[in-house]
Amino acid sequence: MTEFEITKDETDLLNSLEINLDAEKFTIGDDVSEFLTKKDDIIFLRISTLSLGNSFLHNFLKMTSKRYNQDLDYEKRLKMAKNLRKELLSFIKDNYEEEKFKKYKKMMDKKGGLEYINEAFNSKKELDYKLYSFMAYLFDVKFEIYRLKEKELELIKSYNTSGKFSLRFLKNNKTLYEPIAGMHENRKELFFNFKNV
Repeated sequence: MTEFEITKDETDLLNSLEINLDAEKFTIGDDVSEFLTKKDDIIFLRISTLSLGNSFLHNFLKMTSKRYNQDLDYEKRLKMAKNLRKELLSFIKDNYEEEKFKKYKKMMDKKGGLEYINEAFNSKKELDYKLYSFMAYLFDVKFEIYRLKEKELELIKSYNTSGKFSLRFLKNNKTLYEPIAGMHENRKELFFNFKNV
């Protein structure tokens, strides 16, 4: 059974990241060509995509969907996550009373049950941690949130049983960031540039 974890403190993973929030290096949408090629001693690669309330679903699609990873069209990726959100809501409604979801149903019932779930999924807001926990169980995906208190940022790391993983940053659990990851050739550290969505 997968569990949702929120760390209280920064970990070695975060300590190895250099967070670069230089406005001059912000990227806009899919216009990331300058970051996708070698520049100085840094090799840049895209590791995630923009989202509007669907950060966990984008992580899930990135780990599991060949089409999602091959199709670099920004609007199509957003549409895939939006459609997955609708399909997931339908699945939850159809299986909400199943015995295997008993633990998570109890947790959801405290928040308002199916009415709460329906309202949350039909909004454009980022889903809350309790719904993330429910989805992690449904998808058999483990994910963790690491908090960077001084930056008011959170890093979501999600991964499945095959070891594939995806990273994403949030601010105040609402504002999402698109990370462009850079790795120095002579060092193992990653650092990120962000576009505030």
